[in-house]
Amino acid sequence: LPGKQSLSGKINVGMELAGTAAGLHTLKGRGQMNLKNATLGELPVMLAMLKVFSIREPDRTAFDSGAIDFRVEGQHIYLDSIELTGNAISLL
Repeated sequence: LPGKQSLSGKINVGMELAGTAAGLHTLKGRGQMNLKNATLGELPVMLAMLKVFSIREPDRTAFDSGAIDFRVEGQHIYLDSIELTGNAISLL
């Protein structure tokens, strides 16, 4: 089905968060998420063919690991950096 994909993997999240009982607007913090052994997204067939040059068996997995640095300010979460890594392509 369009828009639906199977996702799997391990995620580790570390976060520091502080605030007061005055409300969510007082929240402040930062953290990092790390993805490992993941299958995120599918590559178009032409890009998947680039994997033929690696030692691994070709598949259509776009990314297999990643890291996201984020911060919390009040009710908002800001993604400061996103790094997704795969055999054929990587995005920063």
